[in-house]
Amino acid sequence: MEITVHYNKLPISPRKLRALLGYVKKGQAVPVAVAQLEALPNTTSEPIKKLLLASVSAAKDRRPSARPADVRVVEIYCNEAARMYRTRIKGRGRASRFAKRGSHLTLKVEVAGNVSSRPKAKSVETKVKSKTTATSASKDKSVKKKDA
Repeated sequence: MEITVHYNKLPISPRKLRALLGYVKKGQAVPVAVAQLEALPNTTSEPIKKLLLASVSAAKDRRPSARPADVRVVEIYCNEAARMYRTRIKGRGRASRFAKRGSHLTLKVEVAGNVSSRPKAKSVETKVKSKTTATSASKDKSVKKKDA
């Protein structure tokens, strides 16, 4: 089962985030990726760690039996968000514009294992079969009584 988690309108430029996305490898377990990011001195690794932990929480919501070690990274990427334009005052009464860049961070994870939170269909089928065999047995008795 693949789960997608987003962190939109992040006030960090995509260039700074993309430099750290290389530490999170495809197919890597989420706890290992979080441990690698915690060892980095960059403050821009905090939103990536939050997103990884949010993906574990989302996996537990969808499949309660999922463990954090079962959650694996499928894909992580960063896109540019809308820019905020600000003005900077310059000399001689002039002003110039500059852009504050933001980003959208997207993470896709996959939960490993065949554990399902739904009840199995076989148990439903056995109940139906037991009812049909009981009714067919009662019909056979009624036929025997008429013959006798």
